[in-house]
Amino acid sequence: MKLVLTQRQGLSMTFQLRQAIEILQYSTHELEHFIRQQELENPLNELTERTEKQNNTDTSARKSADIPEHFVRASSNNKRDELMTYATFMFKDQDTLKLLKYII
Repeated sequence: MKLVLTQRQGLSMTFQLRQAIEILQYSTHELEHFIRQQELENPLNELTERTEKQNNTDTSARKSADIPEHFVRASSNNKRDELMTYATFMFKDQDTLKLLKYII
């Protein structure tokens, strides 16, 4: 009697993986355009514009907080985590963060 053991490994390119790779290559302008398109295509997505006062408040809060340098200038190889870290520093609105988490 002969015993044979085989093992295989595969990787499939899913829609989500393809979309994530595409989105990671976008510039800031292209990413904003993509998000706006997603908002138009899905009426449940609702984006709100930040006011100048909110921008100034968030900027000063970030400057005064003791944020470790590695969070500000992330050097990890995981781009998804890096983008989510930046998103949490830039946006405080939970709905916006949910949308960005879905997109990223």
